[in-house]
Amino acid sequence: MNQLNEKEMSSDQTTTSQSDILETETISVSSITKDYIINSDDVQDFSLDYEFFDGRKLQPYNVAKCILDNFRVISIDNMLYIYNEHNRIYLNDTKIIESIIIQLVPKIKLSDIKAILYDLSRCAPVRELSDEKYLVFNNCILDTSTLQEVTDFTPEKYVFTNKVFANYVPDVVSANGSDVVFVKSFFSTLGANNPDLSNLHLEVLGYSSVRSYKFQLRLYPKGWC
Repeated sequence: MNQLNEKEMSSDQTTTSQSDILETETISVSSITKDYIINSDDVQDFSLDYEFFDGRKLQPYNVAKCILDNFRVISIDNMLYIYNEHNRIYLNDTKIIESIIIQLVPKIKLSDIKAILYDLSRCAPVRELSDEKYLVFNNCILDTSTLQEVTDFTPEKYVFTNKVFANYVPDVVSANGSDVVFVKSFFSTLGANNPDLSNLHLEVLGYSSVRSYKFQLRLYPKGWC
């Protein structure tokens, strides 16, 4: 985590106090996913260990540090991502981070949530996405350049933000050879038996299956009437 001077933090800009916290505006935590639920004992321990309050005043930087130390939060292209262990990908979902903040500091003010998110964005380690040759499936992570499963995965070593919600079946090609021949024949016909056109159609199909705008590409059909 990047070290910042606490004087530069936003703690002096917040107003949530321990005594009047019940009077502040609140956000419902009913939508928190089970992957990020914190038990009450841990919340109390975090509050004491990280000194969320200086006297009666909330310290946003301390809450942000607690989140960074106990949840995998990173920055990609100046956006916050949080790791989801169940799916083995990082999620660009601020609502999840907000739900964690609300659990750590119940009935917190919206302005204080923004202050904590601001400190998180300044402190979160900057990471880059792993090579595009990797695909995350339900049952494995595949290196498409070798068709071998990744065996040394850790969320520190690999950063993925997309997942194919299906199982990878290594023997599907050999078991369904006729299907593969049909697909190749179809794209060959579609490309007028031109290998470059056939590969282009496959490339367009591949791009259309990606859920984000990661590749920054647009398709402009061109033809004759």
